[in-house]
Amino acid sequence: MGFLDKITGKDEAAPMEIKEPSPDPNPGPKMAFEPSITSFPVTVELRIRSSQYERLTGPWVAYQLTRIEDYYGAKKNLLGNFRVHYGFFKTTSGKQVARWNQRTWDNLIPMLGIDKK
Repeated sequence: MGFLDKITGKDEAAPMEIKEPSPDPNPGPKMAFEPSITSFPVTVELRIRSSQYERLTGPWVAYQLTRIEDYYGAKKNLLGNFRVHYGFFKTTSGKQVARWNQRTWDNLIPMLGIDKK
């Protein structure tokens, strides 16, 4: 029993309600480019974008993808460029400071999708 419970006259704490987690708590956006249904080789322009913030988009980058493994390399490249572009800022003294720590970045990745031009 806590202090506020004594003041309000409660004898017992309310039982905690336990919620079952949903099967997919953060499904992320549907990708505009789906490599599993694409025939290779293919030349595409891809960019990374946030599903929640329209202004967080990367530039269009042209890729020649000869196999599906090339797509995963391109995706890693796009994510790296996105993190460098949006994940750091310069202070007035000129020092570069990280905007996100690794945990924040790991939580942001599922919210990013890939667009195809």
